[in-house]
Amino acid sequence: GLKEDPDANASLFDRSNLPELRRRVGAYQGGTILLSVPPPPLQCPPAPYEFALLFTEQIRQRRLKGRIIVLDSNTEPQPPSLGRPIEEALQRNQDIIEYVPAARVIACEVGSRKVVTQDSEKFSYDLLSLIPPHRAASFIQGAGLSLPGDPFVDVDPFTFRSTKFEGIYALGDAARTPYARTASSASLSARICAQEISRTLGVKVKSPTSFQSVCYPYVSWEEALRLRLDYRREEGNEGPRLESRVFADTQPSRSYVEERRNWEREVLRQMFGA
Repeated sequence: GLKEDPDANASLFDRSNLPELRRRVGAYQGGTILLSVPPPPLQCPPAPYEFALLFTEQIRQRRLKGRIIVLDSNTEPQPPSLGRPIEEALQRNQDIIEYVPAARVIACEVGSRKVVTQDSEKFSYDLLSLIPPHRAASFIQGAGLSLPGDPFVDVDPFTFRSTKFEGIYALGDAARTPYARTASSASLSARICAQEISRTLGVKVKSPTSFQSVCYPYVSWEEALRLRLDYRREEGNEGPRLESRVFADTQPSRSYVEERRNWEREVLRQMFGA
């Protein structure tokens, strides 16, 4: 239903449309905000819930009569290791947020401002932010980089080299990897991939045997959670394998907000050298 009127939606995950979403958020004076969460795989799984919780803060601060409906394709907030504390945060704000699990959006009736779920339920909205299901770029299949019906490139998780074509590398949203789809993993993957490409050009580099991915989902303007994933390369009889461990800090903390900001600054420094 959005093909005929794509401007009806301002997706949180459409980078080109973020200025328009910001404008609509700023112009919001009340009414129903409708947000959808697609099934996995999803970039930055906590982001939709963060958006709802931070928008709630703004509604309260501006003393608006607002309501946020979160239609989640999943049975609980994602990722599962933080599902409980995120759901608790949503419940603490249930005077504004209505969280609906197992509700996958299948259609949008733009004229009547309604969306339809797989159970044929209809929900009305004043501001719409549907997140479409994640797909890798269409050229991947067109170029024969993946198997028929498979949108992702299979890669060696230690080098990000395609298992099908030796001279091709894929990472991030284009690749099937065991890593979390987070900004932290993307930043680390890029450096590992760059090191591997450098090695093929004759540069002597030492490959990391372990690294961490970290995520700090906001539950309010002042508090955040923390999720850390530790990855380690282990040598086995059948070759190297990847071991992973998950550490979830499920108690919201002000200190994690500062850690998140420090992490953001460090990523920018690494990318741009500032």
